Amino acid sequence: MQPQACPANPLPASTEVASGSTIAVAMPFLTMLGAMAIVPAIRPMFAVNGAGEGAMHAFMSVNMLGAAIGAPLVSWGADRLGAHRRFALFLALADALLIGACALPLAVGPMLLVRTLQGAANVGVLSILMAMATRSPGQTSGTHSRLGAAGAAMTAAIALGPPLGGLLLGWGPRAPFFAAAVLNAVVALLVWTHARAPGPREPRIDRRAIVSRSPLLAVPMVLGFTERFTVGCFVVSFAIYAHEALGFTDRETSLRFTLFVAPFALAMYPMWKASERFSRAALMSAGGLFYGVSFLLLAVTRGAALDVTLILCGLASAMMYAPSLCYAGSLAPPGGRATSMALFNAAGCLGMMLGPAVAGILSAVLRDAGYGAAIRYPAIFAVAGVVQLVAMLALARPIAKLRAAERVAALPEQVHA
Repeated sequence: MQPQACPANPLPASTEVASGSTIAVAMPFLTMLGAMAIVPAIRPMFAVNGAGEGAMHAFMSVNMLGAAIGAPLVSWGADRLGAHRRFALFLALADALLIGACALPLAVGPMLLVRTLQGAANVGVLSILMAMATRSPGQTSGTHSRLGAAGAAMTAAIALGPPLGGLLLGWGPRAPFFAAAVLNAVVALLVWTHARAPGPREPRIDRRAIVSRSPLLAVPMVLGFTERFTVGCFVVSFAIYAHEALGFTDRETSLRFTLFVAPFALAMYPMWKASERFSRAALMSAGGLFYGVSFLLLAVTRGAALDVTLILCGLASAMMYAPSLCYAGSLAPPGGRATSMALFNAAGCLGMMLGPAVAGILSAVLRDAGYGAAIRYPAIFAVAGVVQLVAMLALARPIAKLRAAERVAALPEQVHA
């Protein structure tokens, strides 16, 4: 129902509710779109600045490090003070300024410091916006559907961001960075206008309550970590493997990346809807096992079978990630959702930071042992698959507790270890 404080509003309640939901979904989309649009510009921009490959890798790593440390802290502050919109506004503006500053001709040291802070601001505002999406103005129901729509929009931005950045490179290597700054400024404007709409205010909560009342929050955090870890193992390794062992051109390799990413992005919302109709715990468990097996298959498939395996990897990832994201939003007590979303995102950032490092170390060890690309990179995919399956085995009991809670229709806040 539309609050009675605005009787002169010419829009019907349903229209204004829909508008609020659209804004709530658009903000995470634009935030992630800007973050992904800069990816194709990193190599040419560093080349213009005269920096080497090591600086490029560091540029990506410190962003994840800043996010893993800073996002939970700022999100906890937003929860603790009950000031989600003010924090989101500040962080969106900070993200815009910092990502724009990354395009300036800075020395490597200051550039990496700016990038670290930008990672904290970007994932911090994304986490708070995802939490805000669960309680859009004028709505008291459909929490999981709104979070699902926001999650689907976020994954769509992951798929659309790099192509957008590639198009913007026509205006120079700094253009995607400035475009990302504009997108974040738009997010700040939407937060400011969104904050003027009345909405429910959640109670403030102590940081200890996040863990004490939500011990099973570790389940989505671990799966968020492993999903990003496996992707981190895949991205660089598959590009080299496809070129050196399979003889793919750059265009053919790019197509195979699309076969992974596009099914993941397209399946997110359907998987979210499935998690509302069926057991989230069962869907998450099946997806996690399916995902691990799919990575093992990457190590042994070729030709059309490899293409099918990449599609299965994307679908399985969505099958696991969608209910995990749902639990990240629902297992936290009221007033702690921004912190729980930030912990989930931070775990993913940590996985994305460690995945390429582990893949690089393993590749170097196997290379020194005399193994070629046809052995080294399938071994990396197999290790990633084993890590995923071991995580599913370790989480069997807590996932069973979530499944049991569903059977008795327990509220998320009533689930304990």
